[in-house]
Amino acid sequence: GPVRLALAKACVATYTARPEGDWDRCGAAMALGNALYYAGRFEEAAAVLEKNLAALREHWPDAEEETLATEENLANIHGSLGRVAEALEINRHVF
Repeated sequence: GPVRLALAKACVATYTARPEGDWDRCGAAMALGNALYYAGRFEEAAAVLEKNLAALREHWPDAEEETLATEENLANIHGSLGRVAEALEINRHVF
């Protein structure tokens, strides 16, 4: 709920000055994307997680577990937004 979202925003604020390739910054962004999703703010969550996914792929190509978790979260968001084709495409890759 709102506490989770506030904490995630505080984490992002703490790590935002670090380089994009910083692991803690990436983790904070993932927490924010998930908090936005749980708050029903799907469009914002998708934007945050898409950017986070790009950072994961660029800076940590071997972080398979985190990459797959982010992709799965994006699929859920697309499903919540009624973007069934996008959700299905991502899920086929994840599973």
